[in-house]
Amino acid sequence: MTSALQQNFIDPSDPAKACGEALCAVNSGRAHADSLLPFIRFEENAQLAIKAVQNYMTRHPCHLDDEMRPLLTVHEILLDPSTRNRGAVLAGLVRMGDRRINAVTRSLLPQFSPNDIRNFTRVHATTIKAEAVYFYHDWLRMSSASGAPACVIADLCCGLMLMVVYDEYRLVEESLDDPVGFRLDQRKDCRIPYATFLTRVMPRFKSLAELKGCEYHMKQVITLWERHREIKY
Repeated sequence: MTSALQQNFIDPSDPAKACGEALCAVNSGRAHADSLLPFIRFEENAQLAIKAVQNYMTRHPCHLDDEMRPLLTVHEILLDPSTRNRGAVLAGLVRMGDRRINAVTRSLLPQFSPNDIRNFTRVHATTIKAEAVYFYHDWLRMSSASGAPACVIADLCCGLMLMVVYDEYRLVEESLDDPVGFRLDQRKDCRIPYATFLTRVMPRFKSLAELKGCEYHMKQVITLWERHREIKY
């Protein structure tokens, strides 16, 4: 990494510019993906932290015998209490819609505070991704079983509702395979109609609505998701 880039990385006066310079350097091959780690660990701005996570994951060199290395590095940052915005870092991972990322990351969920969870649900949603919905489903089941505070369940249900609030096209992204590493341009995804996915996921939603602590909020989720199917745009 050049001295000019180092200066950009540590300049606190314009973090958006510094992050942009780092992203350009990494994407052009002038700097290693590890150059983004300070932004993942120390950036308070959620959107900048999310961009840093996703670019780090997709640009980090991966080999078949060590393809989980970038994910494990981000996990180490997530477990560090000094990380500035752990909710945003988690959102960056879940937004990728990768079943491998979500499967491994589930083991970390008990480590997040109610504040981390609120930060996550407020910034995670963009398009609806099937793997993200399943991630929320599993987290809600775990939260109910462990007797999590009511605010945690409410925030997770809010995250599910925000997915349809932000959805413009009523299409759900679904991953078809898992390439070596996490490059999005090497992964085969498809988009399925929202109504088709809703039929598939509704039994999961209804089972959540029967769990202790989830009853009221999941009924609101179900109502909103069903209404989203019927609205004429």
